[in-house]
Amino acid sequence: MPIEKPDDKIRFYTEEDYNTTDITKIFYDVDGSGGVLVGNMRERVKQDLNSINKFIREAQDMRIPVKPFFNIDIDKVIFDLPNDAWDSHSYTHFIKAGLTKTGKMPKYPYHLFFRTIEYAWIESDGIVSSKKFDTIHGNLYYLENQTIGKAWFVMWKQHNAYKMELKLIDNILSLGKIEYSTPDHQYYETLYKSEDKK
Repeated sequence: MPIEKPDDKIRFYTEEDYNTTDITKIFYDVDGSGGVLVGNMRERVKQDLNSINKFIREAQDMRIPVKPFFNIDIDKVIFDLPNDAWDSHSYTHFIKAGLTKTGKMPKYPYHLFFRTIEYAWIESDGIVSSKKFDTIHGNLYYLENQTIGKAWFVMWKQHNAYKMELKLIDNILSLGKIEYSTPDHQYYETLYKSEDKK
């Protein structure tokens, strides 16, 4: 969910803000978009993101033609509001879902948007022309009990994209699908898909 006014996310944080790891207790604006994550909640999110790396390592061990480019580097996750205007809507934060049309709590009442950034300036004949991005962004979807119920994320290495999807299989978070795309192909190529039909 885009944040139209980043200044709205700057607020005074209380001791409770720094101590909580309860997703329901953090600050959300009227649109359901969460503020900057601080204290114990930031550490909890780091642990959740780091737990996703085991699925990347699992894919790296598979017999598939293209392997994942890299793991999620926790030190490169954007938690604070970036100074670069280009990134102003792309910091790591929770989003609170609204009620369903029947007024019920959705299956995934909260999800976490995350993004890492690493870029280098591309120089040609002494002229800087653009940025080359090696980044991961995606979403972790949380069940009502605040455990991860599904996720998807995309790795970008230059202009090549590598997408991984996770889902619950027999109540265990597992690899669901792996896809790959290059600038020469308009659509993703499926490298792996779970046989589970759920």
